[in-house]
Amino acid sequence: MPLFSAVRPRRVPARPKRVRRPVPIAPEPSPLPLHGPLFSALAAGSPPSSVAASPASLADVPASPSAKRDLARTGRLRPFLSVPLLLLLLLVLPAAPAAASSIEISPSAQAAFEKTAAKASPEAAKRMNDRRRQYAAQLQELEAARKQAQDAHAAAAKLATAVRQAATAIDDEAIRVQQARIAKAKSVYEPLYAGYTALGQRSRSAGSKEMAKALRLQADLMKSGVQLARQAVRLQEDQLKELRRARSAKIADVRKTLAGLEPLNDTLRVRKASARIPEAALRDAIKDFSAAARKGDAALVERALGSMLGSGSQLLAQWRAIVELERQYSGIAEQARRQLAGYGVKAG
Repeated sequence: MPLFSAVRPRRVPARPKRVRRPVPIAPEPSPLPLHGPLFSALAAGSPPSSVAASPASLADVPASPSAKRDLARTGRLRPFLSVPLLLLLLLVLPAAPAAASSIEISPSAQAAFEKTAAKASPEAAKRMNDRRRQYAAQLQELEAARKQAQDAHAAAAKLATAVRQAATAIDDEAIRVQQARIAKAKSVYEPLYAGYTALGQRSRSAGSKEMAKALRLQADLMKSGVQLARQAVRLQEDQLKELRRARSAKIADVRKTLAGLEPLNDTLRVRKASARIPEAALRDAIKDFSAAARKGDAALVERALGSMLGSGSQLLAQWRAIVELERQYSGIAEQARRQLAGYGVKAG
């Protein structure tokens, strides 16, 4: 027997070849029909903000068979939605409201303040209520000063524009009358000019010396009259030039007065920018007041009210100065109006 016997290889049954079946290609999803609660509300004219994109409204949109298989396999909708639909969905999303800052105490902070004052000692409650009333009076004065400044500036700016536009009408009537005089004088003297010119032309083309001499003699007799006529017209034209020069000087005078508004405008801009500093401090003090009132801390509330009164006084002083500047602004516009009236033109 041989030392090593031949080892027969083990037969492994051959695996049948897998036949890969062609995967049917799903057709492209058709555009989504506009129906369902979301699109019904949009078609009815409802604003996009009033329509909420709920799962139920999205479920009403039919999907293609391939989209349904993807939804069942992955648990989410395949991104096959069209761009217009996405834009519509963005429109119906609620926007975050913008926080409006104010120097007034909010109703919730006022309610919290009243509860804090009710729990405080009588002396502290009296001080807190007194300061709260003082701040309310400050707000009224501040609102009145702002309205007065805004109304005065708007009225003065309107008057200044009217004066600037009406200034071009200074001496209009006098200039028209003078232009009519010049036109009339030229029409009266036109036959004299024409006759004098005709005699000169005939004398140059005359056939004989005697005829030419006689025509020149007639022209010489008319020459003095022509010169007087031309001088009369020239005087009328000089008067027109003087009227126009005087009108230009008057318009420049009115505009010079109105030019005083520009430096005041710059001063007003600087003053209003300065008023933002105590206004910002006042807003911070109001935030501290609201937080202290909600905590029910009477000491912090009283301290915040003191800060509010201090910043409010500074802000009120700034707006009183603005009102005084607006009075000066209105005074310049009124001065220009009176100046224009002195030249016979009304404005405003």
